[in-house]
Amino acid sequence: FRADALVLPGEAFLSEQRKPANPEAIYQVRTALRKRIGQALSDDFANTYHQNASNAAFTPDATSAGQRALRATALGYLVASGADEFADVAVAQYGTADNMTDQMAALSVLNNLDHPGRETALADFEERFANDGVVLDKWFSLQAMSSRDDTLARIKDLMSHPAFTMRNPNKVRALIGAFAMGNPRHFHAKDGSGYAFYADRLIELDDINPQVAARLCAPLGKWAKYDADRADKMKAELNRILAKPEISRDLYEIASKSVAS
Repeated sequence: FRADALVLPGEAFLSEQRKPANPEAIYQVRTALRKRIGQALSDDFANTYHQNASNAAFTPDATSAGQRALRATALGYLVASGADEFADVAVAQYGTADNMTDQMAALSVLNNLDHPGRETALADFEERFANDGVVLDKWFSLQAMSSRDDTLARIKDLMSHPAFTMRNPNKVRALIGAFAMGNPRHFHAKDGSGYAFYADRLIELDDINPQVAARLCAPLGKWAKYDADRADKMKAELNRILAKPEISRDLYEIASKSVAS
């Protein structure tokens, strides 16, 4: 099997197929389906996971890369099954991985769990790559895209992290942009908290880097794809952005077009 043949369509893609889209319903159904598949085929996935393990030194060739991808997919379904033992397998893989691909595969599945191994792994990754800004961006993005209920609060905390600054476009895209474009469930939260947080950041960013603020405005401009309540909340945030005193020409142009689209 190829790993990509076993992966379900993502939430963002599924939202594009529905009008109006309901991000929370899509998340719940997709999560439930992954759980059922993981439970029904747990033995097969466990065999696939172990059969594609290797003690050989890391090599980037296509065959080895395919095995790592297939193993990661199997691990994802095993953890999705809800069995605690497989979360422990992910923790063990993170601790013993000799390459970032396997490390990130384990961290990615732990990222959505309420499991003590999650915090331990995230803290370890942060410490290992504290001086590598590019890799640490992956750490920011991973947490921004978590399905956990505390994700927005976590993002707000991460904005105070020593490595994060609104003055660095890469950091903004890694944390703030990843939230809006990679976390449909929480960005489109029914209470509008995701929209309000994002609009606050665009308003803040407009005084620092108007061009980046304008480019990041696009997610709020997709209001027509969603139900009336979400659409109204998205347009309200766009209008709040437009009401910003001394708004830049860049952000004004994109926000005004987004409201009218």
